[in-house]
Amino acid sequence: KSIVMTYQGDDARQGDFLRAHYAIHAADEAGYYTAESDRLKRSRIQTVGRYADAVFAVNPDLLHVLPSSTRFMPYAHLDVAAITPSSVTAHAMPRVLHAPSHRGVKGTRFIFDAVNRLKAEGVRFEFVLVEGLSHAEAMRLYAGADLLVDQLLVGWYGGLAVELMALGKPVVAYIPDEDLHFIPPVMRAELPVLNAT
Repeated sequence: KSIVMTYQGDDARQGDFLRAHYAIHAADEAGYYTAESDRLKRSRIQTVGRYADAVFAVNPDLLHVLPSSTRFMPYAHLDVAAITPSSVTAHAMPRVLHAPSHRGVKGTRFIFDAVNRLKAEGVRFEFVLVEGLSHAEAMRLYAGADLLVDQLLVGWYGGLAVELMALGKPVVAYIPDEDLHFIPPVMRAELPVLNAT
């Protein structure tokens, strides 16, 4: 039997590495990156590297801390074929959506700051914060969005962004240039995510 491991996000992400290598990161916002959690993740990664026949990562920044044989793999666990792109929305104002799984990691306070600043400047739009809903309820809101702001700190996009892109919605996320060399050239050239810091 083959042993295959796929890492995603904070399965491998380590606060001390983020602080040392990225100007923008979630290590000081999340509240759960500790010296002990970093040590535990490194120990587990070492064990997986010893026994796994193949290791994948769906977030390119993880490739800095995973075994050198690890390969990047785009999100594959979502059935995007089952998602029907929504028709063009017709709101009085554009509807911007943010649905954080963890406000600190996703940079929600920075998104709130930007929303308040834009509204103070007279930019007209509706901001919708999606939290605490069932997936079906959230998908109804996603279908009515004009734009998703996924995250501003972790350096890639998540499964939520894939769902919104499958609905035909533009997505904003922070994607650091220094991680793009891990991505296949064709994907890098066609990446449909709007990069924001």
